Amino acid sequence: MRAFLENKANCYEKKGFYNASIELHEKALAIRTKLNSPLAANSYNNMGNIYQSKGDFDRALIFHQKTLAIRRDNLDSLHPDIASSYANMAISLCSLKEIDEAIKLVEKSLSIKTANLDSIHLDFAFSYGVLGDCYFDKKEFERAIVEYKKAQRILTKVYSEEHQDAASMLYNTANCYVGLKRNEEAIDLYHQAIAIQTKVYGDKHPDLASTYNNLAFAHYQKMK
Repeated sequence: MRAFLENKANCYEKKGFYNASIELHEKALAIRTKLNSPLAANSYNNMGNIYQSKGDFDRALIFHQKTLAIRRDNLDSLHPDIASSYANMAISLCSLKEIDEAIKLVEKSLSIKTANLDSIHLDFAFSYGVLGDCYFDKKEFERAIVEYKKAQRILTKVYSEEHQDAASMLYNTANCYVGLKRNEEAIDLYHQAIAIQTKVYGDKHPDLASTYNNLAFAHYQKMK
């Protein structure tokens, strides 16, 4: 029953039905709590991710902190799941403008992953992407580009050049080039991202709209 609830909740989340997803994850959490299961951490983690998707980063942080507490009690300190909790907390902290603290947590996450995982593991791409976001928010665009390109290389090797996550890294890197007023490079990357997003999503997805909007700004900035 718990697995069914979580699978259905994940489907709702992908469709953007966040409140319905939260309701089902809460039911799954109640089952795990009743069984006194350390897997309650997974339910807290899922709920933290949904609140991040909703933009409610204060609540997301609370759930990811609960996740980390349970995982610390039940797992080795170098377990990859603990690294994932650090990275998830960093996302919320970065969005709450506690950027230096977020960077420290991502670096902890990367340290654990380096001890446990192959260098082209997707978990590295996730952490590099979060670190890139932190540096972007600090307006350290050159450093952000370095991290986004690390993530891009891994995503391309693991998936392909036509995966939506690879498109996201192209988009993020292009945003950095706009910040540096390197508009030609930004425009080229936006076009690459649009080609992938159109192929993956079709022509009416919100991510595609954002990319077109930023592409237009890059052209405008180029003409100034």
